[in-house]
Formats: sequence, C-alpha cells, structure tokens
Amino acid sequence: MRMIVLLLLVAFLIIDGLGIWFFIYRLEKNTWKERQNEAVVNASNTISQTLRQVRSALFWLGNFGDPASLQDPVVIRTLTSQLPDLLEFVYFDRNGELLSNVSFDEVSFLGTSEQVIYTNWFLQARNNKVFIGNVQYSSTNQPFIIFSAPVFRNGNIIAVRLNAEFLREVIEGIQIGEQGKVYLLDQDGSIIVHSNPEVADDQLNIRNRPEIVNIFRTINRIWEGEYVNFEGVSVSGASMPIPESSWILIVEVPLSEIYQNTRLAAFLVIGGMVLLGLILFPIFNFWFERLFMEPLGDLISGSRRIGKGDLDYRVPDLPTAEFNDLSASINQMAADLRERDTELQIQYQTLQQEIKDRQKAEDALRILNQELERRVEERTQQLVVINENLKNEIEERERLERLYQNLVEKMPAVSYVMNLEKEFSFTFVSPQIQVLTGWDPKDWIDIEDFRLKCIHPEDVHEFVEALKRSIKNHEPFHHEYRLIHRNGDVVWVEDFASPLLNGNNMVESYQGVILDITNRKKAEAELIYNAYHDVLTGLVNRAYLVERLNQILSRRHPFSEQPLFSLLFMDLDRFKIINDSLGHRIGDQLLIEAAHRLQNNLFPTSTLARFGGDEFVILVEGEDPRRDAVQLADQILLDFQSPFLLDGKTLFTTISLGLVIDNGEYTEPDEVLRDADIAMYRAKARGRACYEVFSKPLLDQVINRHQIEALLRDALKRNEFNLYYQPIVALKDGRVVGFEALIRWITPQHGLIQPSEFISLAEETGLIHQIDRWVMHEACRQVQQWYQYGLSSFPFTVSVNLSGSLLHQGNVVQMISEILAETGISPQSLKIELTESVFLETSPSVNQQIQNIRDLGIQLQIDDFGTGYSSLSYLQRFPITAIKIDRSFISRIDAQYSGTEIVQAIITLAKELGLEIIAEGIETVSQLHWLKEAGCDYGQGYLLYRPMDAESTEKLLRNIGKGDEVM
Repeated sequence: MRMIVLLLLVAFLIIDGLGIWFFIYRLEKNTWKERQNEAVVNASNTISQTLRQVRSALFWLGNFGDPASLQDPVVIRTLTSQLPDLLEFVYFDRNGELLSNVSFDEVSFLGTSEQVIYTNWFLQARNNKVFIGNVQYSSTNQPFIIFSAPVFRNGNIIAVRLNAEFLREVIEGIQIGEQGKVYLLDQDGSIIVHSNPEVADDQLNIRNRPEIVNIFRTINRIWEGEYVNFEGVSVSGASMPIPESSWILIVEVPLSEIYQNTRLAAFLVIGGMVLLGLILFPIFNFWFERLFMEPLGDLISGSRRIGKGDLDYRVPDLPTAEFNDLSASINQMAADLRERDTELQIQYQTLQQEIKDRQKAEDALRILNQELERRVEERTQQLVVINENLKNEIEERERLERLYQNLVEKMPAVSYVMNLEKEFSFTFVSPQIQVLTGWDPKDWIDIEDFRLKCIHPEDVHEFVEALKRSIKNHEPFHHEYRLIHRNGDVVWVEDFASPLLNGNNMVESYQGVILDITNRKKAEAELIYNAYHDVLTGLVNRAYLVERLNQILSRRHPFSEQPLFSLLFMDLDRFKIINDSLGHRIGDQLLIEAAHRLQNNLFPTSTLARFGGDEFVILVEGEDPRRDAVQLADQILLDFQSPFLLDGKTLFTTISLGLVIDNGEYTEPDEVLRDADIAMYRAKARGRACYEVFSKPLLDQVINRHQIEALLRDALKRNEFNLYYQPIVALKDGRVVGFEALIRWITPQHGLIQPSEFISLAEETGLIHQIDRWVMHEACRQVQQWYQYGLSSFPFTVSVNLSGSLLHQGNVVQMISEILAETGISPQSLKIELTESVFLETSPSVNQQIQNIRDLGIQLQIDDFGTGYSSLSYLQRFPITAIKIDRSFISRIDAQYSGTEIVQAIITLAKELGLEIIAEGIETVSQLHWLKEAGCDYGQGYLLYRPMDAESTEKLLRNIGKGDEVM
C-alpha cells in the first residue's frame, strides 16, 4: 500500500513537469518559425524588388528610350541612376550584330562574346522573353548577373551586366539568431551567395541533398523543416523562391540555438519537482503511518487471530473513532462466534453417538447382502460362459461357411475336387469355370473325360503323364497347359492340386485350383521378343545374334572342315554427319530404310541383326556360306549406290562391310565379331563403300597398333619426336618463303615410324592434342631462334598442322596465345593448316574459335584440299587465306600436261575468292612448269626440297643469306 501511494505521488510530479516543459518547447519552436518566415519573406521581397527595378529599366530603355544613343551622357546618367550596379550595357539586332556597347569597368564581357547568338540570354530575348541569369564571375573574380529583354518595336535585343554585390549585401543584412545562416541557390542547386563568404567562394552544388530536393518540389511555396545541412549541422530551415527569378532563398538556424531555452527550462522543472518531492515525502510518510497504517495493522492482525480460531482475543482501542467502531464490531463478532461454537460442540457429540449405532446395523445388513450377491454372481457367470461358448460355435460355423463360399465363388480362380475313381472328371467345380472356358460347371461334372476334351491336343499327353505320376506317388500336382475356350480361343492355365486323406489316412481325392495365366504368358512372350529385337527397326538385336552364334559354335563337329557360317559386319558411311546436320529423326528414318534394303537381299538361311548405332550384322548359314556371303556383299554395295528419299530430301550414303568366314577355329562369338569389326574398319580405311575379307595379317596389324599406342603414350616423355622442315617456294621467282613443320617419330624398338602409322592412332586416343601442342611450340621456338640469329634478311613463315578435335575442346585459342607469348614469335610468322572435315562439322563455338585464331593475326590454310567433301560455302564463310592442293591431284600431271583439269579448276576458284594456292608433292619438272604457267603461287615437293632436320634447315638459311641459294 505504501509503495502504490508513493508511485502515484511520483507519477503526478513527472506528468506535471513534462507538461510545463512541453509548453515551453512548443512556444519556443513557434517563435523561431515566425522569425525565420519573416526573414525569408523580407529578404525575398527585397531581392525581387531589385530584379523588378532592372526589368523596368530595360523595358523603359527598350520601348521609350533610344538604346542606340547610349553614348549620350544624359542617357547614361538616367540609366546609372536607375541601375546603380550597372557594369555593362549592349544593344544587338536579331542577327547578333552589335549596335551599341557601354562598359563601366575594365572588362567588356557581353560585347566581346563570340557566337553571341547561341548564348542563352540572347536566345531567350529573341524569343520575346525577359532573361535573368545566374551569378557568374569575371576574370577579376567579380560577381555579376546578366539581364536581357526584347525591344518590342523593332525585335532587337538589349542586355545589361549588373554587379551581384547587392545580393551579398542583402544576404549579409539578414540577422536571425546568433548562428543563423542565409544563402541563395540557383536552379542548378549551386550556392550563389552565402552569409559566410568562404562558402560562397567555394561555389558548392548541393542539388542532390534530400532537403534541397524537397525544397525544389514545393515550387512557389514556403518550405519548412528540420534536417542536417551540407555542413553536417542539425538545423531548422525555411525557404522561399525569389519572384521574377529561378533562385531560392534559404534561412537556417542551428537546433542547438533554437532549443537552448527549452533545455534550461527542462533543468529548472526537473530540479523543482525533485525539491518538491523531498519536502512532501517526510510529511506524507509521518501522516500516513501514524493515522492510517498502524491502526489498519492492528485490525488486520486481530481479524487473522480470530479467523484462525482464537475466539477469546479482543482488538485494543485505536486512535480514531472510525477505527474504534470497526474494532468494536470485530470484538462483538468474536463473542458471538464463541457462543455458537459451544452449542455446536454439544450437538456434534450427540450426532456422533447416533452415527455409531447406525453403522453397526448397516454392517450386519451388508454382510448378508454380500453373501447373497456372491451366490447369484456365481450362477450368472456359469450361464454366461455356457451361452458364450454356444454363440461362438454358431458364429465360427457361419464364418467358415461364408469364407468357403467367398473362396469358391469370388476368388479369381477355379476350385475343384477330383475323385480318383474318375481321374479326368470333377465331382465338384466352382462357377468360375464357365467364365474361364465358356462351359457350364454341370458339363464338367456329368460328361465323362470332359476335362481331356477341353485341353489343347498338343498338351494332352504331357498333362495325362504328369497327373498319373502325381496320383501314383501321392504327390501334389502342378502343371501349366492350354485349354480351348468354347469360342475357340486358347487360354493358358496353371493347375495346382493336393491330395485329400480319409479317416484311414488314405488318399481319397484331389482338391485343386486352376488359374488363368494367359496375360502372364503374353507378357513373357513380349519380354522375350523385346530382349532379342531392336525397337527402331524390328530386327533381331545383338543378344539374339550372340546366342545364335553360340548355338552354331556348340554344334561344330571336331573333324569337320566345312565352314558353318559367314558373317557380314556393316557400318553406314558418313552417318554421323547426316545425323548431326539433319537431326536424329532423319537419322532414324535412314536406319529404318537401310534395314529394309538389307532385308530385301537376304537369303532364306540368313539372319539380319542391328548391332547398335549405325552397325548391322548378317549371319549367313547354308550349304556354302562363303559363296553366299560374297554374293550378298556385292548386292548390298550395289543397292546402296541408289539415293534415299527421306522426308522430301534426297540423301546418298554408302556402306562399308567386313566379312568373316568360319575357319573352324572360332570358339566364342566375341572372336567372330572382333574379326568382322577389324575387317570392316579396314574397308573404311581403303576408302569406304567396299568390303574386306578378314585375314590373319589384319589381326596382326591391330595388335601392332595396340603396341604402337602403348609406345606413343610415353614418346613425349622420352623426347622421341623430332621436327623436319620442308621449304615452301614461291614458284614465280624461286624464293624460299616458308617451311612446313613435319613430325618424325624415332623409337628404340621399331626405329622410324611414319606419321601415317601413328597420327590416326593419336587422333583416336586423344594424344594428338599433346602432340599438336608440342609441334607448334617447338616449331615456333625454332623459327624465332633463327630470326634471332639473323639468318635471313627476308621474312619467312612456318606452317603447322592442327587437329580439328582441338577446336571442340574450347581452349585452343588460349593454347596458341600461350605459345606465342612463351616463344616470342610474331603471329604473322605462323600459319595453321586445317583439313576440310573441320569446316564440315562445325558448331557456333568452333566457328568463333576459328575467327579468334584469325584475329590473333595467324593465317589459316586448308590442307589436302579436294580430298574431302569440298564445298564453296565454307570457303566464303570462314577467314581462310590459302588452300593447299593435295599431292594426289598434282601426281596426275604428266609430261603431256594431261590430268590438269581438277587442278586448273581449283586454281581458278582460289583466284576468284582471293586465296593463295600452294601445290603439294611436286616431283617432276613438267609438273613445276605447268603450275607456274597456270598461276599457282607456291609449291613444295621432292623436286624442290626434301624435308630436312633443324640443322640442315639452318644451313639452308645461311646459304640463302650468302646468296648461294635462290631466295
């Protein structure tokens, strides 16, 4: 209680103090706002009045005076009296020609302005508008403002330049508080004039500050607010636009100055409240404790003692009349309670005696009642048990009958009972037999041997044997067979039956079920079909072919020399190009049509299978599989010369075949397929569209390739590669203009291995990427070294071959850039040769890399031009600089100049496209002479120079430098 009253007193003092302080705060804030607004309005009116005076003087002079008479002293005095801050006056016609000019300071700014007709003040006045400019500074750092106006009677332009010091005087004349500041902003947010001259001289632009943005949004109204200004001071600001101009006047007073008196008032109020509390608290404490809390404590203590049963206690006299009346009432209540308590004690003892007597009588009755209930309960329990057992027996019998009925009539199977006396007839069969076979259950029971008549004739014998064997051995019967439905359909069923014993433990009958497994049999057949057939073409697949080969090989007679089979392994040529360029849908159609063509050529004893992808296999059996396989291969090659018409497109593709003839030594299908695959790839190597018969040397070659591959992987580490350089000669004058870098591989085991033997293998294994990088780096390093030795006074280049697969990796440009940086060779000294296949199988990323290589300054050449699938489109689309005619075309040029048609066509094509031509494989004088006459640019071959190692090439360059060789 004391704490509550004390808190109420403190709350009263706090609320009263806050109310006084808030009143002083609002009064102080409103007073300063009125002072700020008054200062803003007065200053704005003063500046606006000056601007109107300037406009009036210009209007008077332009429309009533004669601006051309500015040299007249009377006019000058009139003008200076109206415009005391005048620095310069000019008069122009509408075309910008100066008609008159008077300057009152050393600077003539307006009269000497070049391109005056493009100034803002001139354009505004020529458009019949009065112009008031921003504050500017002359070369002597004197502030000025430009005013211009039209002369309405003749359309000419008048303009004056006034000293802007009057603005500073107006601003500095505004005093608001001790720390208040005033400044002007132009329409760009720059400070024109500031009450602090140092700030004005800095010419700050504060357009993007939040408060300035809000000021510009108010347009023509007074704006007020509190914010942190550009100097980092919390201020209360007010602003107002200056009429007749685009300026804004801003007045700011620090909040610390505005609320200085408010803080003082807060300190006084807090001190007064604290002092008042210190005076009132002792007085309140003495009065409250003496007159209220002590009497109240005596009353509470007495009430508690009486409430706990001390009815003889009496509350003493208290100091006030009110508390005395209350204590008297409490004492009287205690006396009344004592009297009633005595009476209740007497009544309680009487009732206790009566209760004891009644309890004795009730105990005797309870014993008799319990004995009776026990006997009744025992008899009732006996009757309940008997009744429950009888009920359970009835329910169990009914449940078993229902279960049997459901089992027999509702399960998806036929249940039956077969008597051993008539083993092929039923004594009972469930109604489901009619759904399964179409025949009524009565037919199955009444007609003798009806069961055998419904079984498929092909399955009867096996069924009878199985059933008799089970009956004889008293074993369960399980068999799958076919039934003939009444409508003629064949139904597959699975039959389960178990023997039933009689009381003598002898087999009396068989009880069984028949399940319909037709769908399962169909699913099994479909799975078997799918496991051995190709989904796309419907042909048998690899699994079927391998199983068939296993069957053939397993029945081979040990001493038979007659071949059991031949096998053709086939692969469509250029299928990947067609599939990638025209899409997988066209590719699938091509595979289907190819399968149809192959099927049309099969012998009755042949099996066609799709092995995978674009590979097919034909297994030939019969009396003479060797003859049949060769005849079949010739016919297939002939058929595949015809085009395919797919989706409106005419496509040509050939087929390569590998032929294996049984030699009596094959024991596994994989051996047969391996040799056929080797023969097929040999056919592709021969030029495609042909067949190759497998022989033992082909297998030896494959084994040799595996050995070379193993050596090739360590060749770079063992430094077994060398570069040879074949000079490239300008045919016009015989100069050596460059070299082609040719790789040579010398191994300790096999000596020199030609590039034709390992380059294709390196392509297949991916080692070509490391080899190409080594060749390019070594060639660039060697050529740069020859340049540093100063072996040639003429520039020469080096050409290196680059595998197309590198372009698909995506980092070939980075690799070339690193090699150029590491070796220091100029990009113009390096040429890269690519085969035609690179340009036929491109993608956007590959195209971009080709362009990036050319952007490095490296020239790109097509190697072995004419041997692939040449196309004019890629010659135009890609940044190619030269083509190299393959040696196979050059070798056809003989002494009589026959066989030159293709070479002549290539040279003509290159000339038309602006490409250089290089002829490879020049070996005779007649070839050299014809190429010169035909206009071929460059050539290389054994007639000119053979490939040389680095030492011999260096000697050649030295001889060229001495003039011993043609250059």
